[in-house]
Amino acid sequence: MNSTGSEVRFENGDFNDFVLRPDTNGNHINAHHGGILFVNGKYWWYGQANQEKPESDPSKPAGATTREGVVMYSSPDLREWTYEGVILACEPSGALKGPMRFERPKIIYNAKTKQFVMWYHHVTTPGRHGYEIGMGDAGVATCDTINGTYTFHGYQRPAGPDMRVADSTLFQDDDGKAYFIYDSLQEGRRDERCLHISELSEDYLTSVHVRKIPELIRREAPAMIKRDGFYFLLTSGLTGWDPNPARCHRATNIWGPYDDLGDPCSGENAEITYNSQSTYVFELQDKPGSLVFMGDRWNLNNMKLCAHIWLPLEFPTKDTLELKYHAVWETGLFDRMQSSTERRQ
Repeated sequence: MNSTGSEVRFENGDFNDFVLRPDTNGNHINAHHGGILFVNGKYWWYGQANQEKPESDPSKPAGATTREGVVMYSSPDLREWTYEGVILACEPSGALKGPMRFERPKIIYNAKTKQFVMWYHHVTTPGRHGYEIGMGDAGVATCDTINGTYTFHGYQRPAGPDMRVADSTLFQDDDGKAYFIYDSLQEGRRDERCLHISELSEDYLTSVHVRKIPELIRREAPAMIKRDGFYFLLTSGLTGWDPNPARCHRATNIWGPYDDLGDPCSGENAEITYNSQSTYVFELQDKPGSLVFMGDRWNLNNMKLCAHIWLPLEFPTKDTLELKYHAVWETGLFDRMQSSTERRQ
């Protein structure tokens, strides 16, 4: 990430490039399938610190395990990122023993309890998915500060002990209610695998209501936003580490029904989401309503060096969404997109 005047410049490279994003120490930002919050005048970028290779068999493509945990970086302007350290660490023994997975960690702030709450996809050591309790669950942790040491509160299965938890995200609505959105499946019933939405308790630590979303069969890597009264849910298909077409679903109620808007991508390599997979969407603080798509470009030769793909979301109309590829772009693009939309209306 660089800057030109007041604008921030993002470099994604060609579709097969793994562009490194160094922190202020010169190290590539090793925070994957996470998210970004803006708190106290700074952007806080967090994610799992991946290992380079799986320890069981380094000759095979890497699984996204960690011996560190969830890490965080900070920046006042998205240009330079300072390493803040590990906020939820692996431990020598117990539920957080590494290597394990803190997959797709997401953090929101609870104004009532004045705590930052993290939910993630928990996979106990050695980090292989399974149907047993602990091998595919929802982990929960909290902290009084955004960048402090998070306290682990255990793991759970919102839809019941037989329903494994997989890829997930967190969403906080305008009314303060929070939702854990996740891929779930039951052993022996893979054809029925689909996304579920779980409304969280007032303290955001447990689930109080869960509903299966039948329109989102066999989808993962969810990223939800709300804009102009519409809920947009971006997801990917189920092809492991291989990229596949994205899809966007839209609803006027978080519980649905959800309309399938198809693939939001277009042009070259649209069918593989430009060699990336959705993880999160965040808003630029100096350009309200300007939303940035965050994707992971998986590097199976070295999972520590997976690339971060950031792209501007476009809204041709208030109920449609597009995701176009830009090898290089600046945040001023949002101003031009807004002018173009206004001319069409």
